[in-house]
Amino acid sequence: MLSAEALKLVSTISEPELGDEFELSKKLRKLHAPELVSAAITQAKLRAKAKKKFGPFAERMLFTRDGLEQASRLSVSAHRANRFLQSGIENVVDLGCGIGGDSMAMAGLGLKVTGVEIDEVTAAFAHYNLAGLGVEVIQNDAQEISLDKYDAVFSDPARRRLGPGESRNRLSVFDYTPPVSWLMEVAKSKPTAIKLSPADDYEQFGDEFDYEWISADGELVELTLYSSTLRGDNIRQARLLTSGGNYVYGSESFISPVPEVSEIGRYIFEPDASLIRSGLMGEFAIEHELKLIDNKIAYLTSDSPVQSPWLKGFEIEKQLALDPKTISKELAERDVGILEIKKRGVDITPEEFRKKLKLRGKGAASLIITKRGDTRVALLGKPIH
Repeated sequence: MLSAEALKLVSTISEPELGDEFELSKKLRKLHAPELVSAAITQAKLRAKAKKKFGPFAERMLFTRDGLEQASRLSVSAHRANRFLQSGIENVVDLGCGIGGDSMAMAGLGLKVTGVEIDEVTAAFAHYNLAGLGVEVIQNDAQEISLDKYDAVFSDPARRRLGPGESRNRLSVFDYTPPVSWLMEVAKSKPTAIKLSPADDYEQFGDEFDYEWISADGELVELTLYSSTLRGDNIRQARLLTSGGNYVYGSESFISPVPEVSEIGRYIFEPDASLIRSGLMGEFAIEHELKLIDNKIAYLTSDSPVQSPWLKGFEIEKQLALDPKTISKELAERDVGILEIKKRGVDITPEEFRKKLKLRGKGAASLIITKRGDTRVALLGKPIH
């Protein structure tokens, strides 16, 4: 892929052509070697997929499948890079830099960056992606690198691949490369930021770090741990990045208050996943006079509307028993043919449940399927904006 022929070939492949890969491959193999065509098509597909994370920059980058899957969105990387900059740090080493996304963001803000990547192909692609930004890429094991000359450390450690019969929830947070246990030792002597999965249990790391959960356009994407001078005012913090703004909600404590449980009110609110995962939903709910519908369900309720980027709200028009025939009849009477189905705490597949409703109308509505105690309920309503 690093040959001039391959780079030129991949730049000629348009996204619409990828819709018929067989015809595309047949056409290109008339002029190029099969293995070159295969690599170029794979790279073109990865570039198309990468636009979600890297925007127009994706068209000039090279990716591995694992590198793209693990890479942060550029908007998230830029936010994190700014935290290094505001802490007065000038020189950062990116341990396990992957295809170079975070190094790109840090270098773009003027930081001097060195990337370290153990995989030979990934390191070569990172070198290509970072050309012109002054980033040195070293192909080596992160644990073999002397850290003395760097002001700070960033690491997005790679989670090991699942083995046969393994499920993701059985993998430990410490099944990373470089090891999180080693990175925690590094953090004792040097400002360090460690990117992890938002599903990881942060409580095992203690109070030596600040924790930030980041949600981008409604999708919970990562958890970052910050040590030393990278720490801020909040021990736990949720950050919401949207096209309309950058929002932060945080707490100086690990202890979260629990909101009251009440009857379902006129409005139901679905908190952003970063609020839920960080445990900050309790503080937020109490501050906005919201209550839980059940102490095990992350839906909030109120008799008054609440406007907030952290909440997706619904005005409830009717509570129904969770019975497809009853719901189908109600939807037919309301001429509903477009139905958004939300669910929490119930073992139902929305797509399968929708088929049972035999929707035929022209109107639109929202159906929230959840439970209070042992009772499953269906709440029919519409979004509030």
